[in-house]
This record gives sequence, C-alpha cells and structure tokens, in this order.
Amino acid sequence: MKKIIYKISLTILTIILFTTSCVIEPQQKEELVILPPRIHKQEIISFFADLPFDSESEIKIALMLPLTGKHEKLGQDLYKAAQLALFDHGDPRIVIYPYDTEASEFKSISLMDEIIENKVKIIIGPIFSKNVKSIKPLVKANNIKVFTFSNNTDVAGDGIYVLGVDVKQQISRLVDYATDNGYEYFSAIAPANHYGSDAVKQLRISAKDKAMILKSEFYNSDNSLKRSVRKVLKSMQESPVNEKGLEVFKELTISEINRNLQLVADTNKDEVIYDDLELLEPENLKVERLEDEHIYRDIHDYKRALLLADSARNLETISNMVSADDFIGEFKLLGTSLMGNKDIYSNKLFEDAWFTDLPHENIINYEHHFMTTYNYVPEDISVFAYDMVSVISALASYNEVYNVSYLESKIGFSGVSGVFRFNNNGIVERLFEIYEIRDGIKNTVDPAQFQFKEPITIN
Repeated sequence: MKKIIYKISLTILTIILFTTSCVIEPQQKEELVILPPRIHKQEIISFFADLPFDSESEIKIALMLPLTGKHEKLGQDLYKAAQLALFDHGDPRIVIYPYDTEASEFKSISLMDEIIENKVKIIIGPIFSKNVKSIKPLVKANNIKVFTFSNNTDVAGDGIYVLGVDVKQQISRLVDYATDNGYEYFSAIAPANHYGSDAVKQLRISAKDKAMILKSEFYNSDNSLKRSVRKVLKSMQESPVNEKGLEVFKELTISEINRNLQLVADTNKDEVIYDDLELLEPENLKVERLEDEHIYRDIHDYKRALLLADSARNLETISNMVSADDFIGEFKLLGTSLMGNKDIYSNKLFEDAWFTDLPHENIINYEHHFMTTYNYVPEDISVFAYDMVSVISALASYNEVYNVSYLESKIGFSGVSGVFRFNNNGIVERLFEIYEIRDGIKNTVDPAQFQFKEPITIN
C-alpha cells in the first residue's frame, strides 16, 4: 500500500495555533521549560536554521490506526489530531507515516515488517488492546516505543505506554473525594468485563481503612442488570450492620471492621455481603473496643454512595428500572468519565451525582481548534493523539526524543488532556477533576491539581 507521508512545511503554517503548551523537565535544568504556546513562522525558521534536514535527522512516527473499515471514523479523527499537533508545534524533522491496521491483529503484525524496515522507533497507536498484544513481541525485540490509545493497563510495559484513561486512577480519585466528604459506605454496580472488574477491585483497595464496601454486583445483560440493581438497592436500604453483627460491631471503628471483614472478602471475591457476617465468630475478632469512637448509629446517619461504573447507555437502562425517588436523598451516585455524557445530565436520577473526568477547559479549546480546521467536532479520545505528538515535539526541541529518562520525567507534561506523566511500567498517570451534575449541566466541584505532588500508587 502506498503511504502518504506528512511533513510540516514552513510555507503552509497557516493554521491558527492552539494555545496549550507541553511542559517538560530536562534533567540538566532545575526549572520547568515550557514549550511556547504559539510558534510563528519566523521563530521556526530561526530555531531550526542550523539543523541538518536529511533522512538521518528525521524523527519517524508510525501512526497505526484503523483508517478504513468499521472504525474508520475514529481512526481518521486520531489521524487528523496528530496532523494538527504537528502543524501547531512546527518541528520539520518530525515525519508521520500512517499505517492502516483495519483494527485487525493480523494486519497489525504484517505492518510491523515495514515499520521495522523503515527504522521507525516510535509508534502512536494502535487503538485496541488486542492489536497491541499482537505486536508486543516485535516491539520488544526491536526496541520500539508504543503509545497505545487503549485503556487496558494489562498491555503496558516493555516499551508500551497506555494513553487511555485508566479506570483505577479514576476510582482512587473518586473514593478519596467521597471519603473526605464523609461517605463511609459504598456499593457498586459494574459490567462483567475487564473495566468493571478493575473498577470494583480499585474501589475495595481505595476504601480500605477509610470506608466499607456493602455490596458489589456484576452483570452481563439487561436481565442480570435488573437483578443487580434490585440486590444493591436492597442492601443499601438496610443497616450496614445486621442483628447478628450488632453486638460484635457496635463499638468498632471503620478501620477495625474492614480488617475483620477481609475474611468475608477472601471467601467471595465478587461481592461482600453483610448477610454473611455469621461467618465471623466473635472469638475471631481480636480487636480493642473503643468506647469513645464507635460505628453503631441509626441507619439514616450513614452517608452511603453507589458507584455506577458503566456507559451512558447502561446508565439510562438503570434509570428506567428504578424511580429517582429511590435514589435521591438516600445515597450519592458516583461515576467515572463514562458518566460524563450530556445525554444523561437532564435525567433526575443523576441529579447531584459526582463523576471523575479529565479537565475540560483545554479540551473545549482544542475541540474549537479542530472544528475550525476540519469543520466537525472529533471523538474525545483524539486529544491523546494531539498530546502525544506535542510531547514528541517537546522532547525533540531538546534533541531527547529517544531518551527514556526525559519521557518519564517525574514532573510530567501539561497538555490538552491536563497534567500527565509516563511511568516506567507503561501506565500513564493523569490528574482528574471531580464534576457534579446539577440542573442539567456539569460543574467542577474539585479541580484537578496543577502538578503531581507525589507518586500515585495504583495496584
């Protein structure tokens, strides 16, 4: 297949330049160096005047995307976003080679021969984790860096970085905010897939020593979803401490209860049901009673939250199964970025719900910039293509494109999608905002930090 090679040209730099910059911490400098948000033609000529432009100085990027077939629209959006970043940041050494994966593992593997022969050391893409897995041995053997749009962290490592939003980081952020606001009891409804499993697992990890998990339910169809909703609603309308557990738990702190209930969690990894408290005999509960700090209260004193870790479609399905009156005032609804869909904002069920997502201020500007250039609004995921080309441009300005220590700078980068950094395990850490749905719109209730204060530990 004949390739079209896109290279920045000083004579066609007429696109209105986007105002977001990338931040990088070169090891030899103590302060951040910020890439200028607007690069004008004369500045580009001056900056690159003494650089050699030949095949040896080219910074080659293979863009592995489904440019035809079922996922063509998504692939084209990512492709155009990468081009836009290339035009905006203006390094003439950077060359993009598009490769059409057709979303096929076999096609992805076959394309690797040409990528390797062309001596490309940077791949942006593929989108789907199955395609990433198929090329992983070849990537590792040829020391190629891959930046995939997948959010499946299982494929991370050995030179592969996952750009997609990691649900575990979102849940960690969400639980921290909820517990800081007094929520002590959590339940969860999640799909029976990798995403749902990761969400519930991280909920348990993040809640440890800070809150209790009353019940978690997984579903794989509308029928099982309906059963899951009924079970969780029933558990949340009951006291977290049943009659058999009353005498045992009435004077224990949350932390102590959590440690002792680990026995229940270990026997049933899919759900922790407090009807099973009889499994815990009093003689097994070796704790010190604290008379001045006990957990037993009237049921209406408990601040409870329900995590709905799913797409807008299934959130709508849930809303059709129950009355909003069953939810509102009884417990707080929580969600991930999947809840950030305008179609559900006007639904009474989600009034006052909290969810995590990327900071949207820069994304709105980016979408306007894309719209001005291509006459339509792209898929949300396209911001990662824009940011990734911007990162490579920032590294190129220090002639450190292939230096892993620069890529994995602890301070990270600030781009369209907010602040992020690349870990040596291949997971991209991001700083999230907390949004609240109210009166049909979303509002920021807890802004994302402007920089990383300490490493984020996601198990």
